Amino acid sequence: MKKLTLILMILTFAGATQAATIPLTNPGFETGDYTGWSTWNWGGAPVPTINSVDVYAGSYSAQANRSAGGGSGAYQWVDINDVNTGDLLQLEGYGMTKGSNNNCTLVLAWFDIVGGTEQGRNEYHIGPQASWTYGKAIGVIPGSGIGAIKVEFANNGGAVAGPAYFDDLSVSTLPATCIPADPCNLLLNESFECASDIDADGNSTPDFWYTWAAEAATHPEDTEEKQVIDGNALDGLAYWSLSEVNDVNLNNGITGLQDVAGTPEGHAYQIVVYLRNPGATEMTCDVGLEFYDNFRGFMGADTREVTVPADNTWYKYDHAAAKMFGSLAIGARVTAYNGTIHVDKTALYDFGEEPCLLAKADAVAAVGWFPPLPGDTNEDCTVDYLDVPALLENWLRCNLAPEFVCP
Repeated sequence: MKKLTLILMILTFAGATQAATIPLTNPGFETGDYTGWSTWNWGGAPVPTINSVDVYAGSYSAQANRSAGGGSGAYQWVDINDVNTGDLLQLEGYGMTKGSNNNCTLVLAWFDIVGGTEQGRNEYHIGPQASWTYGKAIGVIPGSGIGAIKVEFANNGGAVAGPAYFDDLSVSTLPATCIPADPCNLLLNESFECASDIDADGNSTPDFWYTWAAEAATHPEDTEEKQVIDGNALDGLAYWSLSEVNDVNLNNGITGLQDVAGTPEGHAYQIVVYLRNPGATEMTCDVGLEFYDNFRGFMGADTREVTVPADNTWYKYDHAAAKMFGSLAIGARVTAYNGTIHVDKTALYDFGEEPCLLAKADAVAAVGWFPPLPGDTNEDCTVDYLDVPALLENWLRCNLAPEFVCP
């Protein structure tokens, strides 16, 4: 039996969609200084400098320095004059710390006017990385009242001194196909209709999703992931195909991921995904949640096993669990072992703090509902003093019809 492990974690392609670039001044620091940027520092940290040795592209990179008690960074304003209200914006760039306990952070924030009141933000923590690492901060600009965005990078993690490097920054808009149709869905590009960076074969990684394989650096030929448009999608025009073609070289499989940051601790979350197995043998899958800390360190998982039949048919799978305390990111993850799986129509829902919703969410997929406890008037899965007010309010009431048959 082939095995595919799908884990949907809680922190996201139809034809090719091209991002529209919003110009930044000196985004690669190739002027050799901070032209177009304003630098800052606090807590005794040195002011940011320009580096000509550790660069990702071109001849220069930005170096943000940290002391034991403070950090530094730089920002620049972009006056959008309400042009991009309602758009989905992304700040992309690369960061590196050479493995020190410092933190590369990208920040995209939106304001009413340049230098005005902040209306919202998204931060992406690349974390301590020994080599150049890609990062993306995203945000949906509200429909009105936004006149400027603020693009920022910072070294503000870890209580030790050290540098963080930044290079090749850019800001762009993505089309509405990247925004989920269901406003309650926390995943972006949930049906893989939004894609960019098309390769020579016409395939692409879906925006807001990424892949990981432990041995991919030494065996890149043994993994494949691509957007597929062949008329067989469940939702829209496209779906995502993940393949591991050699289980000996890649015993940890290929994993597709989307992180969702800013999710409250202790809440109940439900993951929903549709999977299709195009192979000749059924595949065993784990569906659930995985939790990470600020630097993407693994903290734990909550999963259940499902089976995807080998009949090339779309099947719905879901799982619900409470977010682990201390975790800062969760998201969607699909891991394929020695086979191919197709993925479409994903969703992540926040059910809030009601613990009973966990039982309800699992039971809806299995038998349609959960069996309520006698006396559990508020349906919180516990019979306690919180049920008494409803009991007293309805004491001796009768709703038989006709009314005269009531005692």
